Amino acid sequence: MTFTRSMLILLLWLYCTALLLWWGAHLIWGDSIWWLALSTSFTPLFFLPLCFFLPLLPLLGNPFYWVGALLPTTLFLLLYGGLFLPKSAPLHRTDPPPFTLMTFNMLGTSRKAETAQVIRENGLPDIVVLQEMTPMLRRLVLQEVGDEYPYTAFDVTLNNRGLGVLSRFPIHGLPTDMLVELNCRLYQVDVTPSEPFLLYNCHPRSTNIFYFFNDGVPFDRQVQESFTARRLWSERLAAEVAQQTLPVLVVGDFNTTDQSDAYHQLRSQLLDAHRSIGWSFGHTFPAETGWFRRIPIVARQVRIDMVLYTPTFVALQSRVSAAHGESDHLPLVVRMGWRQ
Repeated sequence: MTFTRSMLILLLWLYCTALLLWWGAHLIWGDSIWWLALSTSFTPLFFLPLCFFLPLLPLLGNPFYWVGALLPTTLFLLLYGGLFLPKSAPLHRTDPPPFTLMTFNMLGTSRKAETAQVIRENGLPDIVVLQEMTPMLRRLVLQEVGDEYPYTAFDVTLNNRGLGVLSRFPIHGLPTDMLVELNCRLYQVDVTPSEPFLLYNCHPRSTNIFYFFNDGVPFDRQVQESFTARRLWSERLAAEVAQQTLPVLVVGDFNTTDQSDAYHQLRSQLLDAHRSIGWSFGHTFPAETGWFRRIPIVARQVRIDMVLYTPTFVALQSRVSAAHGESDHLPLVVRMGWRQ
């Protein structure tokens, strides 16, 4: 028993030391080192060993074991503890009334009507923000739910980079410097003539490691470039949001997690609906467990689909929809109100 106890204490402290060294490196270098940036995208997975170590606490009265378990548990609570606390909807105005918004990366290769039907399955939200729009998906969306939305805006492409918005409120496009990136569109939404707000539909460059192996470019270079591109994109977007005089919603598939440099840059100006009112990790990608070239893919590994907002708004509800059609993303549905 003494040997077993000693081995458990050793294993726990090896895990604790590795975890704290990794997190310290992240705090110092952020996403500037490719492997560190990539690993940080999967931060919740690094706390899985606690599921083994914590249940043994009552059996091991050794103080070294308790301290070794306390350190990673404290880090987990600091990073994610708030997501598991009970929350109630904050005070908000009733005029204008709250509205529901959904963001959904539809997957540009989808060809089935069931993907467009996801909008109806989620109760036909007041505003639907779509990514990876193609001419085919545009036709399917308008065929399935077009009659429900009097206002639409589509920028469709053949390379799966198109964007779209369906709205019950009047919308019109606005110029933005972010158009240069070909991954962001800006609209003004007139909930009432006296209550307009700005809506950014965003889909920055991804870090698709499975395709990087076949591109003929060094893997580490492509990973680093993708993280750097999103960081620069987020800096420009945060600077533009800071100059806006109207309330702002920034919505879409951000291809980045809440521990990234890009996310923290955006959070300098914006609040996160899921962090404010959501429950649990809120992971939206990938939608299903499967395989990619004999590599197993486990469902719901990361949260990259988000709704961010300026403090004029309050988040009243945030949930990840189980319906996704052919898409590899799960939609995020958020209820937004106006701060009282």
